[in-house]
Amino acid sequence: MDLSGELKGISDDVKIVYINSNNEETVVADSNKVEQKGNLQLNTTLNLEKGDSRLEFRGKKCTFKFHLLFSNIDKNKIEYFGAEREDDELDDEIFDDDDMESLDFDDKDILNNDDNELLDETTISFTDKDDSGSIINISLDRNTKIRVLVDASVNNIDNKHTLSFNGFGLAYKTEDDDTIKVLKYKTNEFAMGGYKWMNSFAQEIDLPKGTNELVFDSYGGKNYEITLNIQVFAVDDIA
Repeated sequence: MDLSGELKGISDDVKIVYINSNNEETVVADSNKVEQKGNLQLNTTLNLEKGDSRLEFRGKKCTFKFHLLFSNIDKNKIEYFGAEREDDELDDEIFDDDDMESLDFDDKDILNNDDNELLDETTISFTDKDDSGSIINISLDRNTKIRVLVDASVNNIDNKHTLSFNGFGLAYKTEDDDTIKVLKYKTNEFAMGGYKWMNSFAQEIDLPKGTNELVFDSYGGKNYEITLNIQVFAVDDIA
């Protein structure tokens, strides 16, 4: 695989490191070894080894802008090729408030018990062609606190083409045209070959009396399909 491009505006020393499946490291580029500080040009070839491997940017409180081009890739020999940000870089973007929980699939059942009434359950899929869409309506005879559980999974529509996925949001629309947010998940995924992402979320919100429509909003992407399994439980009535 050929790697070319540049890093600009480097505030401190940064390295690009290749790590193979045995955690053996190879330094691909090092800004400390270039004459022109603040910029790093790349034009090299990487021998990709069998197994899971990755490229890492390494630096201490370093900022920079980069533009990289990967070429001469034999897609038939690669099962997955993607770019992901670390979770701690996304903490400020995933949810708008601290009440939203991200769950392991095996843990979500502990949030339900016999005292909670299942109001609705549905499974629905959206693709990159869907900017938004209606999911389910809930009709309530009184103001009610509800718990929403969401199992979400994303995969390629066509494994022969690249995938990008920027996240999604869920919100209720009330009879009075108010919007009550349920989930706001933002990310920046890119992949070549097979891709699969799964996560579970839980949220408690207050819904007013009347019919409330749960709506899906896409934050963009291409060549992806997202499947949502959604369960809605009544927790208690609101005075």
